[in-house]
Amino acid sequence: MFARKILTALTMLAAAASSVSAQTPPDWENKEVFRVHKEAPHAVKMPFPDARSARTMSRMESPWCQMLNGDWQFSWVPEPSQRPMGFEKPDFDASGWDTLAVPSCVEMHGYGTPIYVSAGYVFKIDPPKVMEEPDPKYTTFKERNPVMSYRKTFTLPDAWENRQTMVVFNGVISAFYLYVNGEKVGYSQDSRTPAEFNITPYLHEGENLIAVEVYRYSDGTYLEDQDFWRFSGIFRDVYLWSAADLDLRDFEVKSGLTDDFERGTFQVKTTTHQAGGEAAGYAIEGQLTDRDGATLTTFQLAGTAPARGEEVLESLPTELEIEPWSAENPKLYTLLLTLKDAEGREVAHYASRIGFHRSEIRDGNLWVNGQPVLIKGVNRHDHDLRTAQYVTEASMLADLKAMKRLNINTIRTAHYPNDPRFLEWVDEYGFYVISEANIESHGMGYEEASLAKDPSWQAQHLDRVKNMVEAFKNHPSIILWSLGNEAGNGINFVRCAEWLRERDPSRPIHYEQGRMDDYVDVFSPMYYPIGRLESWLEEEKAKPLGERRPMIQCEYSHAMGNSCGGLADYWDAIRREPLLQGGSIWDWKDQGFFKEMPFPGEGKPALAAYDSERYLTADGKLQGFAYGGDFGDYPNSDNFAFNGVVQADLTPNPHAKEVFHQYRNWVVTAVDRSLSSPKVKVLNELFFTTQENQPYRWSLLEDGRVVQSGEAVLPRVAPQSEVEVTVPVEAFEAKPGAEYFVQFEFFQGVDRPWATADYVVAVEQIPLDGGVPAKSEKVSGVAPQMAVKQGRTTITGEGFEAVFDDSTGQCVAYRLGGQEMLAGPLELNFWRPPTDNDRGSTMPKDCEVWRAAGAGATVISRSQKAEEGAVELTYTLKIPVGESTAVWSYRVASGGALEVKLHFTPKGEKLPVLPRVGMSCALMPEYSEWSWYGRGPEENYVDRNTGTMVGVWSGSVTKLWFPYGEPGETANRTGIRWSRFTRPDGKGLEVRPNDGQLLEMAAYPFLQEDLEGKGHPTDIPLRDRVTVQISHVQMGVGGENSWGAWPLAKYQFPADRSYDYAFVIGPIAEGR
Repeated sequence: MFARKILTALTMLAAAASSVSAQTPPDWENKEVFRVHKEAPHAVKMPFPDARSARTMSRMESPWCQMLNGDWQFSWVPEPSQRPMGFEKPDFDASGWDTLAVPSCVEMHGYGTPIYVSAGYVFKIDPPKVMEEPDPKYTTFKERNPVMSYRKTFTLPDAWENRQTMVVFNGVISAFYLYVNGEKVGYSQDSRTPAEFNITPYLHEGENLIAVEVYRYSDGTYLEDQDFWRFSGIFRDVYLWSAADLDLRDFEVKSGLTDDFERGTFQVKTTTHQAGGEAAGYAIEGQLTDRDGATLTTFQLAGTAPARGEEVLESLPTELEIEPWSAENPKLYTLLLTLKDAEGREVAHYASRIGFHRSEIRDGNLWVNGQPVLIKGVNRHDHDLRTAQYVTEASMLADLKAMKRLNINTIRTAHYPNDPRFLEWVDEYGFYVISEANIESHGMGYEEASLAKDPSWQAQHLDRVKNMVEAFKNHPSIILWSLGNEAGNGINFVRCAEWLRERDPSRPIHYEQGRMDDYVDVFSPMYYPIGRLESWLEEEKAKPLGERRPMIQCEYSHAMGNSCGGLADYWDAIRREPLLQGGSIWDWKDQGFFKEMPFPGEGKPALAAYDSERYLTADGKLQGFAYGGDFGDYPNSDNFAFNGVVQADLTPNPHAKEVFHQYRNWVVTAVDRSLSSPKVKVLNELFFTTQENQPYRWSLLEDGRVVQSGEAVLPRVAPQSEVEVTVPVEAFEAKPGAEYFVQFEFFQGVDRPWATADYVVAVEQIPLDGGVPAKSEKVSGVAPQMAVKQGRTTITGEGFEAVFDDSTGQCVAYRLGGQEMLAGPLELNFWRPPTDNDRGSTMPKDCEVWRAAGAGATVISRSQKAEEGAVELTYTLKIPVGESTAVWSYRVASGGALEVKLHFTPKGEKLPVLPRVGMSCALMPEYSEWSWYGRGPEENYVDRNTGTMVGVWSGSVTKLWFPYGEPGETANRTGIRWSRFTRPDGKGLEVRPNDGQLLEMAAYPFLQEDLEGKGHPTDIPLRDRVTVQISHVQMGVGGENSWGAWPLAKYQFPADRSYDYAFVIGPIAEGR
């Protein structure tokens, strides 16, 4: 699908570049030229011929709208000198051209190469030029600046005669010329906001030809250096729309709240345009109605629009009884504006869904409708698994529904305005929006070369801010305007903020690079370390209340691969400190595409057993998610595009469960942990919604299994208020040594578009008093026999045999009932396959000494003894790291269980932290069913486990790992009380802690080494074994960032102390 269609020789490229440089720079390399004959930006709107249609139909259903989506004639060339000259002429012969669907990203159809770069330009940097010769390794060396030529014919409806006809391109990457019937209409840059042209003078009766010449790169590309795939083409909707000569060119709805937030404030500003040569009188009638059609208010405006000019009028401000719009209660009203001519004839009807809200910075907080809301957000790129940056309405809705199911309440439109239809759905579903201008010049750096500091680029910066604000100003979901992203700090942003503050004082301004400068209103850093929050808070609290600002991180908890460790630590601080108001996780979705990836080895790929429906094509070929470099693109940023809470197809990544939990709106804390009458406080963390009859289920868990449960409803809970709930546990006799939890599951309560009434929106577990798991008892009886021969110790008893290598201390064979259980030895393990966060830090290099330390341990002394009907074998080992040692002992009783104990003493100068302290072994492949009592069912880690509940879970080891975009550590579960690995007949092994300390365990159907050095999970083979990790501790996965940050210190395990743990591995006892 991604085959390149390159049509040129390098010598022609060089000649073309030389020719261009010798001439006046073309528009697409001229920073002064970025809009030619484009209509001034205005609110997204559409006229209808009657009021009912305007109210009830979507914009594109108007009879005065004609979609141009569909098949276009298409030509692609790799650089401008080869573009088909004269293609815009009606008599041009395009019969040999291809046909391409619009909207689309052309690279998805085989034209040119998709390129993924997180930051930096894919051409030689020399602003505003994009045609200078790059490194020969660059994709752009051959594809210097692809030009796409499009042609399509259309015929206007008869009813559009004697009217004005506009054409709108909602998104074109990155610059384009527009032609109609062979005549040049105009030129546009800014690929992410609507570009509108009046094409009336160029039309004629019958069939008309529209032609578009698109340049993949332009000087505007210097302002579009976002962390995303670099695509090109007409990638959003294209449509015509018709207006009378007298038309409502723009309208602005000012729908706020009174100072006491009890009533709505309402005012409408209109801009009426007269295209004809004579002034025209007009009237505008406005009507605001609710969902039931009841009228809240009406108003009338009258004026005279000058010839070929416009007039601005404004209704009188009024106060109304309304329900405010919020993400919790997205209450919308319908505004109908009817334009009439001087004779009172209806000219057009415009309808808009509006909401009443108020957003402001006051007393150190962002207040929405008078409340310091918590921002439980994500950053979202336009991305679809199959269509790239062309996002269908169905794909938009799928994103929004999945976000709702994860309790997300805020979207930062990273890093550009989204499709107009997306914001309409956001208003409807209820999300707060940080709307971001299409500005990022990351590749220019933040110093003197930054375009933010160069006044000659100011007009382009400001144009993009204006395009965004004017198009989307009427959306109640937008609570913050963002000036852009990672584009440096300088005068250009100061000027943009000045314009914006005057244009729309109703919304605060965000820009991360503005930091604490006066021109921004919030402190919105990226990846602010958890360890520095306290010092920032101390400094901010020292200021007078009126000078304080909230911290709302525009990006945090970098969700790359196995990540989001420490999210609970962030939210503990956020819930504790009012100045911390949340943030937006980077980011929502992995930017991947399914691509066939042949399995490189023999046998079968592990993915085929993991999920054949997703990872095998209809004809049985292996496919995986492609990232940077997988299409031969260079330069590229590898898998850095895989930072999602969810995967590219919306499958939740394991850390999505942690996001769901930390973003919950029901928070439970213990009041009384007694078994007989547990009592909790339940906080309604919403800010506007009083919960009436909130349904929930309570369960009493005994050793991870439900023994009592019931359903009930909470009493009335006001916003930000608590109620006490006593769990009606029936009297029962507690089992000695058992562990008890009370669990709460809160239901959505009503059917919504994204989930049914029984969908669980929050889960909490409270441990109860009554004990912890009982310590395993030593089994006595007839002592097993011990024999030493040829460097091995063999311990045998009734129905079992265990063999130990006296040179390594490893258990190399373990047979139960004559069946070998081990496919690989039980060996020490101090390593883990690096995660993306590990690879981004210096962990693999710094901790390299621990990689083979377990397997390389050697015995320096051995001892044995028999006591209490058991035999005990003890090895003292030298660990090949500094002067580190370990004492590893086994106690074997008559039942055949191995009691394993480790005392590990790292010793040496400046030893690095330990990725893991544990042991690993391999079981025979038939023991592939894993059940455990601990946290689950999703994989979890010491710094990412609050969203996984303690219970009894089970599944096939073939499906209990996770195929991260680039393989690494996976499958871990914390809080293990016991684990069992069984055959289909139920027989197998059990592992239990033996010293009161809980274990961490993992299991997968391949080797630990198979998770390293593999570019994609498609490279992982399915092995004839089950690798089992039995860990005392494992370092957290981290997530503050993925390019240097380590897990928090409390989730690291330094080599300056000893580590002890013990467990039992043996046959599953009868009755278990």
